[in-house]
Amino acid sequence: MKKELFERKLLLQILSIVMAAVLWFAITYTEDPYIKLPVNSIPIRYLGEAAMEKSGLLLVNKESIPPAALDVKGKRSDVRSALGSIRATVDLSDITEPGEYTKEISYDIPNSSVTVVKRRAETVSVSVEAVEKKTIPVVVNKTAEDRNKEFLVKSTAKESNITISGAKEDIDRIYAAAATVQADTVVESQEKAYAISYIDKNKAPVTLKHAVKASVREITVTNTVYLRKSVPITLDERNDTADYQVFVKSFSQDKIEIGVFRQSYESISSIGVDFAEDVTMGENKKYKMKLIVPEGVYCPDKDAEIYMTADVEKIVTQSVVLPLVAEHTPEDLSVTFEHDTVPVMLTGPASRFAGLSAAVDLSGLSAGEYQLPVKLSGDPE
Repeated sequence: MKKELFERKLLLQILSIVMAAVLWFAITYTEDPYIKLPVNSIPIRYLGEAAMEKSGLLLVNKESIPPAALDVKGKRSDVRSALGSIRATVDLSDITEPGEYTKEISYDIPNSSVTVVKRRAETVSVSVEAVEKKTIPVVVNKTAEDRNKEFLVKSTAKESNITISGAKEDIDRIYAAAATVQADTVVESQEKAYAISYIDKNKAPVTLKHAVKASVREITVTNTVYLRKSVPITLDERNDTADYQVFVKSFSQDKIEIGVFRQSYESISSIGVDFAEDVTMGENKKYKMKLIVPEGVYCPDKDAEIYMTADVEKIVTQSVVLPLVAEHTPEDLSVTFEHDTVPVMLTGPASRFAGLSAAVDLSGLSAGEYQLPVKLSGDPE
């Protein structure tokens, strides 16, 4: 009897728990109570911004304006369905000049069953500036050039200048537009578009506070691949003039790296330099030089500062009396001349005349008298 009573009690308890659970689920999922809910981080859409920019005005503090927020109420199902479709807008269409403005936020809730309890963000403060425009140079920034020991890459931007527009505080800091080319990834000559970045006068990247518009979306760069070669620096032949003669002693650097095409690799053996300043006569003087890069040759350091130490002497024409000497005299013969000296007219640096002589060649001659041609001989000092 006690056992049956105990089992009946246990059964009733289990049934009670099951009924409570069923009732709780029924209330939860069949009832649709009214709720109040805060809605945060609503993006704000700015109306009339494009028209304002066409008029030469720019909203400059958009990134720093906090999102909209409000409290809503309605049936739970309605509130939940409306959460993703609540819109906040600010109308800028009546702004016609730069300045600081306070503008009202308008909210739109597509579901009319959901109402606004409280607008926690009612207005925003907007800053409007005149659009600044500037034309800036385009530069190519090459990286990883030294990783490839066999090739050199010449990168040339299609656009030499572009026009940018934006907020004055950004435009004033921008000096140039840059395209970054990673040279070791360029394996063949090609044309490619690169993203635009901005640098200041110190070539440091510029972090923009506002959007900046450019006249092009990307920078087009032509990459030309050359074989890498190291060649000596020599004085360009054009410096052999009728006015002076150059005697090179040394250069500030002996060699320079260039890029050449395969078909001309063997024929290019040096790079010439010319005077980058007025030539003055003197001994052991230091001159600033400029590289003379031939057509079809790429020289990354074409603007490098190169100096030459040399003697530069004026060329003169002068009458000189030279001693007469015999060359290749046969062993069993002696030689005498009608005159021991020869007057000659020499053209060249006067200091180099010393040490010269007039010579006649006696090779293969036997005893006798001869009229022989005279040639210059000896080492000029």
